[in-house]
Amino acid sequence: MDLWTAVQALILGVVEGLTEFLPISSTGHQIIVADLINFGGERFEAFNIIIQLGAILAVVWEFRRKILDVVIGLPTQRNAQRFTVNLIIAVLPAVVLGVIFSDLIKHYLFNPITVAAALVVGGVIMLWAERRQHEVHAETVDDITWKDAIKVG
Repeated sequence: MDLWTAVQALILGVVEGLTEFLPISSTGHQIIVADLINFGGERFEAFNIIIQLGAILAVVWEFRRKILDVVIGLPTQRNAQRFTVNLIIAVLPAVVLGVIFSDLIKHYLFNPITVAAALVVGGVIMLWAERRQHEVHAETVDDITWKDAIKVG
């Protein structure tokens, strides 16, 4: 690996580290920065998968107690069963749409111009959402109904 590739990886690692746990798209920022530093193609795809795996493992570690409680309680506890069903319901729309439209998603949604526009629009929506009146329907994840899970999905 040459020095510039190492610098590119370092830059993208810093971007991932700074954006992963903020309410902004770490992947979106990765796509834009990778384009700016000319780090693309299969190298970027492999790098992005590996770096996202690290972020996923960090989230799993953070929620390890909840995950363990759900896995252990699944055969007997109603809350664990409802959580699992709601998780499946929430994930299903994204999986189905991702399978059906994977080529279009990759072509149109993973380019830096689309991502930058989506980040701006998403930011405006987040600012609007923060200013509007909030009505809490579920205090915890265990209070989420299947209808809420569909909305999340």
